[in-house]
Amino acid sequence: MFKKLALAALIGSISVSTGAIAQTTDWSDVAGGEESNSTTQTSSGSAQPDPWATDSETVQAPAPAPAKQAQAEPACGEDDLRYSQIVPILKSIQAGDEVEPLQTSFSTFVGLNSKIREILGDNIFISSPDCSEQFVFDGVLTGKVSVPFAVQWNVINDALRVGDKDLLQFLLENTKAASTSAHTLISMAQYAPLEGQQLERFYAVVEPNKTNGEEPTPPLMLDIYLQLGGTVNQAERGTMAYIGENDFYDDPGLYSISLEQGKGEIINFVAGQEVSGKVASLLNGAGLKTSVLHHKTAQKSAEETK
Repeated sequence: MFKKLALAALIGSISVSTGAIAQTTDWSDVAGGEESNSTTQTSSGSAQPDPWATDSETVQAPAPAPAKQAQAEPACGEDDLRYSQIVPILKSIQAGDEVEPLQTSFSTFVGLNSKIREILGDNIFISSPDCSEQFVFDGVLTGKVSVPFAVQWNVINDALRVGDKDLLQFLLENTKAASTSAHTLISMAQYAPLEGQQLERFYAVVEPNKTNGEEPTPPLMLDIYLQLGGTVNQAERGTMAYIGENDFYDDPGLYSISLEQGKGEIINFVAGQEVSGKVASLLNGAGLKTSVLHHKTAQKSAEETK
């Protein structure tokens, strides 16, 4: 427990906020917040006995020293336990000593301040939840890191809020979105909660010619996910998604998306004359099959597959 608290406190002191990760299908929970927090999970080690403790006043021959227990290894995508005592590590690096590279989560890596990151140099590698690894060489990652989309969206919002263009470009160039479930995928069929200056900053990096002097329409979350390399989980590729359009002549748009065999459904109106076709195209690109129908027919068709 002490190691967990020490690690969380230390990372908080040397890192900038990476925002709160969206835990539900409401992706707007992340955007526009004034404050955000980054949590790093670690495994705790075993408590060591007090070497000065005695059981009696009788002098006895010393017992054989117990075998040293191996330090628990962090799980994939988590931080090296040595982060709980990072200062001696930093001093060793500065003294020119050889240090075994520290396993580091992507959230922690982007949260490290520039001074700490400079000292660590090439002595770290980024670990993803899927157990893929990318080392740092001369300040640059050796390949793209697989990162959950919620973490990417987290970083995007932080970068847009504070105007950190370099951070946004770093994320786009060095990460790819991890695959996700079909239900999470269809939950992204909504406009990104970006407006004003944040929206302008986003398009200035992602699509510089998007605005053309006009107020741009926010992108779909699904569109951002695919631009970052996201797909549906391999096990759910080919799942049918029935896209329901509403029948309001003066307010057309997408009304619902229902997955076959009761795998999930969202009812969330997304306005737009061509939005249903756009969402269908994106879902197809992510690995699902789609059918665009009147919303009542779409829901009925999905029910019949159960």
